[in-house]
Amino acid sequence: MAAVTADYWRNNCIVGALSVLLAVWFWRVLAGSVADLEGGITLSALQAPVEIKRDRYGVPTVIARNRLDLARALGFLHGQERFFQMDIIRRSGAGELSELTGNVALPIDLSHRVHRFRARANALLAQMPEEHRKLIEAYAEGVNAGLSALSHKPFEYSLLRAEPIPWRSADSLLAIYAMYFELQDSSGWTQRRKALAEKALGPDLANFLYPRGEPGDAALDGSLLPEPRTPERAAAPPISTPASPPPLHNGSNAFAVSGAKTSSGRAIATGDAIRLDPVPGDPRAYLTPSGPLSLSIVTERVCPAGSLCQDLQIESSIWGPVVAHEADGTRIVWRWTADDTNAIDFRGLLGFETASTVREVFDAAHPSKT
Repeated sequence: MAAVTADYWRNNCIVGALSVLLAVWFWRVLAGSVADLEGGITLSALQAPVEIKRDRYGVPTVIARNRLDLARALGFLHGQERFFQMDIIRRSGAGELSELTGNVALPIDLSHRVHRFRARANALLAQMPEEHRKLIEAYAEGVNAGLSALSHKPFEYSLLRAEPIPWRSADSLLAIYAMYFELQDSSGWTQRRKALAEKALGPDLANFLYPRGEPGDAALDGSLLPEPRTPERAAAPPISTPASPPPLHNGSNAFAVSGAKTSSGRAIATGDAIRLDPVPGDPRAYLTPSGPLSLSIVTERVCPAGSLCQDLQIESSIWGPVVAHEADGTRIVWRWTADDTNAIDFRGLLGFETASTVREVFDAAHPSKT
């Protein structure tokens, strides 16, 4: 009995000691990843002193003598307080989440990587006006300085057993591309779903089940689309049903341009699902108004954490990447404004900063594409 009691107390002491060590380590990780709210720090890239003030709620105000230093200071704040969240956003835009989280995010990466936004971000950065590029570079410098100034990397990386990768200038553009994924359909599923319903059930029932307008729609002029007519007869549903669709996006910026303002007389929305007409005898070719063309093929390497890398072949047309295939193998392309070379435009945002009247704010809003 005495031996059992001794073993019991010894085991409890070991467990207690380990618990204390774990608590100390966890506290060090948490405390080390908290931003510095007081004091001073020297950043070699600054051209002049910068002051950061916080109100009683912790909201910062940055006071700088020039625009580049202001960008560096803002990046410093973000790097100190929100680097992990920023990392998730840029990885989402690039289709690189699984490199941090493993296979759990692989389906998201495969669907996002199709748009090759990292390559687009690098190309866009290279052709930007120098003043815009310098601002983005200054911001990236500040982000990395803020991350380096922490006494410990953000605690989320310790939980994931990963190391943070420095912020690159193109990552700021990837954060904007990530918002396209959040606010818009990136695969044309809504339109494809309607087409499948029309093919299987007929146009009357398809229009009733998937109306052009929904209660959540809010036209600027307050107008409403007429409710679809209830069909009197409908075709029998198919024996086999397609796989469950992905959840609909909770977008807030779905715009459309009236057909009266286009040369073709057709309305323009944020995206169009296009069915590619194949060319007999050439599996890689498709028809266009100018004749047959061949699909371009690019291979992207996806490397989930803890798993083997895999190659993703991306087929692209003049209208955009192939995002799906119909049952007979027909390719579906998603023509999306996010794939345009001018999908991101900083002129409007910079105009917001210097606007002093309501008119100037509206003028700055027009060229904004973010």
